[in-house]
Amino acid sequence: GEKIYDVQRQLGMILSAVRALGIPCDFSGRNDLLADGRKFSGNAFYKNGKQAYHHGTLLVDVDKEKMTRYLNPSKAKLQSNGVDSVRSRVVNLKELNPSITIDSLKTALTESFSHVYGCSITHLDSSQLDEAHIAALTQRNRSWEWNFGQKLPFTFEHEERFPWGGIQVQLVVKDGIIRQAKLYSDAMEDYLIPQWEESLIGCRVDRCSLESALNRQSIPQEQDLLQLLLHNLT
Repeated sequence: GEKIYDVQRQLGMILSAVRALGIPCDFSGRNDLLADGRKFSGNAFYKNGKQAYHHGTLLVDVDKEKMTRYLNPSKAKLQSNGVDSVRSRVVNLKELNPSITIDSLKTALTESFSHVYGCSITHLDSSQLDEAHIAALTQRNRSWEWNFGQKLPFTFEHEERFPWGGIQVQLVVKDGIIRQAKLYSDAMEDYLIPQWEESLIGCRVDRCSLESALNRQSIPQEQDLLQLLLHNLT
């Protein structure tokens, strides 16, 4: 429910579990957790009405050399954080407590969750899952179309970072009108992305039209996007 969803409380539950395994740790920024001054957990959140999600990573014993090769951070993120943020600012929990295992971390998380939320834990059986739906999602997520897709033949591209996250904008502009729009962002409020794309398609590339398309003054992310477009397109 509304009262249960609390990002700080949720992250605090993870911190309590890791501390119970003898590792001092703390918050960093909006969604990272640090131990020994290095990141061991990144998290993301999504809330829409009564639905809320929290997912993230916990580095226990990851091959950091491979991880560095696989990750492809944006140029803007590299410029704001420095290359070191990718190569050396992460830590495996096993480096700080060699006896830690995935199972011991699972147990600690379960106990911490029970304590923080004051309830007993019920383990769900995998047989309750919709296997057909999962199989369909698996097939889609493995496909080339889903992972790479058709690259937009954009006529305008711009990438920028804001305090709330980075955003990459690709637009197809023809006859002064935005015909296609693709936006990518690592912001927590990812539900805004399809709304912005829909608002921009068919919009004229002039100050008045852009201000009308992106006119929710109470959403600072939207105002940042508007200023980005005004600065670069008008």
